[in-house]
Amino acid sequence: IPANITSTNAALPAADKALAWIAEDDHLSRLAREIADGNARLIGLTHRGNTEFPGVDELLQCHTRRDRFTMEVDLDTLDAKRIDAIDDGSDYIINFNRVLSRWWEQEKESCE
Repeated sequence: IPANITSTNAALPAADKALAWIAEDDHLSRLAREIADGNARLIGLTHRGNTEFPGVDELLQCHTRRDRFTMEVDLDTLDAKRIDAIDDGSDYIINFNRVLSRWWEQEKESCE
């Protein structure tokens, strides 16, 4: 794990974590750090009470319902600047979730 990918304060709100990770722009290293710290979570985006997990394949959606395996960014509580930053980081979130859900499926527990 690169030295610039440090542990994240677990008490930070999900939006702050996601925005910091997007700014790092290294989803693989961040994912490795979160796994090493035991804090790996899928990033969910909530809007009007509906939460979606971009990048999680349909067959792996069961992982979005696992206890302590998600963090939800409530877009309805963010200002326009932070929403824009989340939108700009949509590829990052998709790739982070895609890799994490597949890793969980292969290494930890299958949806089947």
